[in-house]
Amino acid sequence: MSKPVRPEPGLIIRFDFLFHQDSARGVESGKDRPTAIVIALPQKHKAGQSVILAPITHTPPSPSDPAIPLPVAVARRLGLDDRPMWIKPRELNRFSWPENRVPFGLTPVKPGQWSYGYLPPDLYAQLKQAVLAEVKARRVNITNR
Repeated sequence: MSKPVRPEPGLIIRFDFLFHQDSARGVESGKDRPTAIVIALPQKHKAGQSVILAPITHTPPSPSDPAIPLPVAVARRLGLDDRPMWIKPRELNRFSWPENRVPFGLTPVKPGQWSYGYLPPDLYAQLKQAVLAEVKARRVNITNR
């Protein structure tokens, strides 16, 4: 198996994402889905990085739920399907990505491939701004994995 990629903002990986409402009900495992790395920072007191992910989902957002549409052209370039998809900046997962090994919850996109690719810079900037707005408004849901 090939070595996984390093966590970098804007990278799309496949992760066992757990939504906040499921975690609150006691669910411990989520669904393997494409997710966008929003932030990857060095961890204090141990090797590796602290990573924050936003889910990419086919579930349409509710009127009160912010979401960023994933353009079909971007989805195709990443190797995703053509069905409508959204990135949800209010629902985040945080986990530790250990140095030099595969973190728990990360699964290959296909054999030997650990990522789909990157969001275009303008779309990543839009995601980052949306996450910051949710944090500032204290509406963000961060589930620790």
